[in-house]
Amino acid sequence: MDIIARKISFVQEFLSISDEDLIDKLEKILRSERKKRTVKEFVPMELSYFYEMIEKAEQDIINGKVTEAGELLNSIEQWK
Repeated sequence: MDIIARKISFVQEFLSISDEDLIDKLEKILRSERKKRTVKEFVPMELSYFYEMIEKAEQDIINGKVTEAGELLNSIEQWK
C-alpha cells in the first residue's frame, strides 16, 4: 500500500472514531511528533555567518540600500 492509500485509510478510520479520549490522544501524538520533527530539522547557523549577515546589513544601511517601514507597508497595500 502506498503512502496516499495509507493516509486515506487512516483518515477513514479516524473519522469513524467516536471516543473523544482516543481523539485527544491521537492529537497529542500528532503534535508531539510534529514538534520533534521541527526540532530535528532545525540547524543552527554558524556564528561566523551570523556576523557576516550583520556586517552586510550595516553596509546596506551605509549605502542606502534600505526601505523605510512605512514605504514597505504602502507597497504591500498596493499588492492587494
